[in-house]
Amino acid sequence: MATIRNASQFGDESTPLIISHMHSPWNTSCFDKVLVAALAALFLCGTAFGIYLLFAQCQAAAIEDFDLVSREGWGIKDTAFLQQVPPLRHPLPTVLLVKVITNCTKPEQCLQHKEFERLPFNFYQDGLGTIFEGRGFELQADCHMADCAQVLTVAVLEQRNKAPSNRQLRTLKAFLDYAVMEQALDACFEVMSSHTPSRYFDDMTFTLRKMLREGGPCKYYY
Repeated sequence: MATIRNASQFGDESTPLIISHMHSPWNTSCFDKVLVAALAALFLCGTAFGIYLLFAQCQAAAIEDFDLVSREGWGIKDTAFLQQVPPLRHPLPTVLLVKVITNCTKPEQCLQHKEFERLPFNFYQDGLGTIFEGRGFELQADCHMADCAQVLTVAVLEQRNKAPSNRQLRTLKAFLDYAVMEQALDACFEVMSSHTPSRYFDDMTFTLRKMLREGGPCKYYY
């Protein structure tokens, strides 16, 4: 006769399933690495943006140090003759200062003089340091040099036997700084002056060279 036994008589031979709630160490490490990389990228972007703002602020400061009046702003209406003037080749390696002795203190007062009719120079500076646009950064001036396409001329309006002011020097330096930033002038441009018996004008040229070369002969080069 067969004997029927209960399962409890043989004991429980089954193995219970173990459910683990532990996370893999590799997954945690990978997440940390991604987080660190994201934070590093954010830091680098913030640093780059800060440097850009600092550079923009320095550039704006240079622009604010002088006043630039356009041709239209000081009364030049007929500019058709400028269409025949050849262009400059940038960046320009030379700045030529030209002394213009005149009784008028501002360019708009000088328009009645024949030497101003065709705007022979790129820019003009009056006794107060204001810069006036002549032929500008794009067109050649009547510089009477071998290669006028590589020369930026600035006519300094002066009265006879009158020394240039410190303001004239500061604003002219700021204007040339601006020209470098606009890539109109080469970073290592040279300042020259037209021949004149005026020691004041020679002193102005020498002082301007010294001011522009502070911090190295090519401090703008980057």
